[in-house]
Amino acid sequence: MRFRFPPQVAGLLLLALLFLAANRPAYKGYFNDDDLDNMSWTMAADGGTFLEGFLTPKYYPWNFRPTGHLLYFALVHTVRLEFPWYLAVVQLLHLVNMVLLYALARRLGAERIPALAACLFFAFHYATFDAFWKPMYVFDTACGTFCLLTLLAYAWDRPWLGVLAFWLAIRSKEVAIMLPAVLALYEFALRERRVARLVPYFAISGWFGIQAMIFNRSRDDDYSLRFNLSALAACARYYLGPVLVAVIAAVGVFCRGRRALVTLGGFALLVAPLLFLPGRLYLVYLYVPLLLLSLGVAFVLGRVQPRWIAAGALAWAFFTYRDLIRYRSVTLEQAGRNRAYVAELARFAAETPLGDHVLIDGLPRGMNLWGAAGALRVLSGNWKLEAGRVESAEDRVRLRDLAAPVLSWKEPERVLQVSRPGPDTGRLPFLDFTHPGVIWQLGKGWYGLEGLFRWCAPVAHVTLERPAGRVKFAVRVQPGPAHLAAHEEIRLEPRLGTVRLGVKSTRKVGPGWMVWDVPDGPPGRVEAELWVSPEYRLSTDPRGLGVPVMAIGFTREDPQ
Repeated sequence: MRFRFPPQVAGLLLLALLFLAANRPAYKGYFNDDDLDNMSWTMAADGGTFLEGFLTPKYYPWNFRPTGHLLYFALVHTVRLEFPWYLAVVQLLHLVNMVLLYALARRLGAERIPALAACLFFAFHYATFDAFWKPMYVFDTACGTFCLLTLLAYAWDRPWLGVLAFWLAIRSKEVAIMLPAVLALYEFALRERRVARLVPYFAISGWFGIQAMIFNRSRDDDYSLRFNLSALAACARYYLGPVLVAVIAAVGVFCRGRRALVTLGGFALLVAPLLFLPGRLYLVYLYVPLLLLSLGVAFVLGRVQPRWIAAGALAWAFFTYRDLIRYRSVTLEQAGRNRAYVAELARFAAETPLGDHVLIDGLPRGMNLWGAAGALRVLSGNWKLEAGRVESAEDRVRLRDLAAPVLSWKEPERVLQVSRPGPDTGRLPFLDFTHPGVIWQLGKGWYGLEGLFRWCAPVAHVTLERPAGRVKFAVRVQPGPAHLAAHEEIRLEPRLGTVRLGVKSTRKVGPGWMVWDVPDGPPGRVEAELWVSPEYRLSTDPRGLGVPVMAIGFTREDPQ
C-alpha cells in the first residue's frame, strides 16, 4: 500500500521548502553588533544566571531575556562564531511558528486551505524578514513560539500548560505582556466567559507591567515609553503601512462577528505598547502581533473560493519575493563589512596578546562600539576587556596612559591598522589620518576614522609640534555632494593659541587642500583649534558635524 502524506502535512512541507529555498542566501550573512555583544556577556555567564532569570519574577531594565540569551549561551560555547548555526536556530523557530499558527487556525475553526494561506502570509511577510535573517531577533521568534503555545494550550483547555508557556513568552520578550488581554477577548467572545481561568495570566502580566512602569519613570532613553500624541502618530505611521492597513480593513469587513473582534482586537492589543516607543522603531517588532492578524486572514479566506486563494497566494509570493531581493542586497552588504571586520579582529587577536583595554578608531558602517567590543571578548576569551571610543577625548587620555592599542579600521581596503602610544607620541607637526598613531594628538571635537578621513565637530582641538622656521598651516578636507547641497560653501578658520589665521571657504566636492600663512613664532608645542561653519546635520546622525578632514598640521611646502 502506497503511503500518502495527509494534505495538511504536504501543504506545510511545501511552504517550508519554499521558505528555505527563498531564504537560502541568508546563510551568506553575518552577525550584527547586538549578536556579538550578546555572545560576549553570555559567554561569561553561568547556569545560575539563567536559572534565576527563569524562576525569579523580576523585570530586568537592562533587557536580560533568559530564553533568547540561553540560546546564545549554548551556541557560543559550542560553535563560537559559526554564523550558519545561529541562523539555523532562528529559521527553525520561524518554521515551528508557521506550524503552530496552522494548528491554532484549525483549532479556531479555519478551513485547511485558508489556514495554509494564512501561514504563507505570516511566513513571508516583509515585517518578519529580520526575524529569520538576523539571529539578534531570536527574542522575537522565541516569543512568538511561546505565545502560540499559550494560545493553543488555552484553546485545548490546558490552562496550566498555558501559564507555563506564557511565563516563557514574557521571559523571551516583553511584547507578550498584553497576551492575557488577548486571552480575555477570546474567552468572552468565543468561550464560556470563565474569568477564573484568566487570573494567573493577568497576575503575571500585571506584576511585570508594574515593574516596567516604575523603571520607566526614572528612565529616559530609546527604551522609554512616551505616552503622548506625537509618539503615537510617529509609531502608527511607521508600523501601519499601506499593505498592513489594507489587510486590517479586509479582516474587519469580511471576518465578521466575534472572530473579527478576537483577531483585530488581539492585533491591536499586542501592537499597543509599540505605539508609545518612538525610540525603537523596527518592523520586526510586529512579529508577534502579526500572528493574530494572520488568524484573521485565515478566517477572511474561508469566505473565498480556493482558486482565488491560489491566485492571491501567487501574487503575494511574487511581491514578497521582490521585497526580499531588495532586503537581501542591503543585508548582505552589511554582512560583508561585518565579516571582514571580525576577520581582521581575529587576525589581530591571534597575533597580539590582548590586555584589558583597546581603543577603537573607526568601524564598518552599521557596526557599533559594543559589537566590536563583543567580538574582541569572544575572540580573546577575556570578558573583562574594555573598548574605548576615539570620539571621547577622556578615553584617549586614559587609554594612552594604559598603553592601550589603537585599532583603526580602513574601510576601502577593509584592513585593521594597529598602533600603540610610544615615546614620541604627540610630537608630530603634521597629521595624516591614514596613519593610526595620530589619534593621540587629537583633542575634543574629533570622530572615528571613516575610510581616509574623519569628521570633526564645528570646533575641533589638536596638539601639534611646530617646527622651527617659516611654516604654513594646511588642512585637507573632503566635502561630499550632500554636504555642499545643504550649505553652498564651507568656511574654515584655524586658530593657533590666540592667533587667528583667517577664514577661508571651499565650494569644491571631494578632496582639496586649504592653506594659510603662519606668522613667525618659536618652535614647540601648539594647541590648535579648527573652527568650521556652518554646522552640518544629518537626519540619521545626532552629531553636530564640521567637515571631513583627511590631514591637518604644519608644513614647510605648499601641499597644493
